[in-house]
This record gives sequence, C-alpha cells and structure tokens, in this order.
Amino acid sequence: LGTLKVLRIFSTQKDKVVLGGRVEVGKIENNTVVKIVRRGVELGRGKIIELQSQKIKTDVVNEGNECGLMVESKFEIIPSDILEAVLVEKLRI
Repeated sequence: LGTLKVLRIFSTQKDKVVLGGRVEVGKIENNTVVKIVRRGVELGRGKIIELQSQKIKTDVVNEGNECGLMVESKFEIIPSDILEAVLVEKLRI
C-alpha cells in the first residue's frame, strides 16, 4: 500500500508507540499491518491502530504528507525506521 519514514517518537507505552512520520510512497491507511524495516532488514510487524493528519483523526494519508499514528507492536521503533503498509489476505478453506 505504501511506506512511511518515521521522523519522531512521541511516546512509548507497553506495546503501543505514538510517532510522527512522512508518507514516502503510496498511502498509509488506518487498521493496516505494517512491516518495521531498519537498514533494509525487517525487524517485525505491527498494526496501525490510530492515524491522524493535521491533528484530525483520518483513515488515509497520501504520499508526501506528514501524519501522526499509534502503532501496536512488540518491536522497538526508532526515528529513520521505515514502516511498510501491507495488505494481509486470509485464505478461506
């Protein structure tokens, strides 16, 4: 779906991180799974549980815009990390 570069970490609490970033490619959507990438290596995954643009809650932030988001993850996120939003499809049998 898109990639976001982490610019700043605002707060960390248990498994939730509030951070600011810029959408580099594509778009970032609320409630999507993200890969946490540092120096080209995937560290783990998380989920966007809240997304804000201009301090207003939103569902989508497009390429070139900055936003604030809350990510639920068991992995540490630091400035300059890349979050890659991915579409996870569940197979039905």
